[in-house]
Amino acid sequence: MQVVLVTCGVPGIGKSTWADAQSIPIVSPDRERARLGDAANQGFNPIAWQRVRDRIADYVAAGKPPIFIVDGTFAGRPDRKSIMRTIGPTPRRVLVVFPLDRARAHGQNQSRQRVVPAEVVDHFLEKLKQSLPKVGTEGWDLVWDVARAAPWGGQPWTPEWADIAQACGWPTPAPV
Repeated sequence: MQVVLVTCGVPGIGKSTWADAQSIPIVSPDRERARLGDAANQGFNPIAWQRVRDRIADYVAAGKPPIFIVDGTFAGRPDRKSIMRTIGPTPRRVLVVFPLDRARAHGQNQSRQRVVPAEVVDHFLEKLKQSLPKVGTEGWDLVWDVARAAPWGGQPWTPEWADIAQACGWPTPAPV
């Protein structure tokens, strides 16, 4: 079973830090922009996103690595649907949702080397607050709440979710 973890949260909330801590391959537009010369240069986005889509397609076609992360903001439903189309139906698709905490996001953002303007953080926070209540209808195999280390929105565990969480090395209830 191949698992693709897609991060979802405002800039500066800790998505990339979390992704780095997982010790599994990461695909991200930030990393692609850095390879192009400047991670902060949004002008590189078309090329960076094409490289992200190409890498995802290569990983999925090969069926490996068995688990990888697509690290981005994915604040709007269209953004999430687009990345799901890129991933395709075969791998298990997990949306990893980060806290919608304005104070925390702004605090962590200010401590970053590459600070995102406060109005951009607020813009993405509002987009997420509007779109996340409907995330359960988007077709994800699991929506993971990082803050609670459990399925999003207090959903009850299913055996399939437990299998996915176990494959990711995350805690699962016992017995499932």
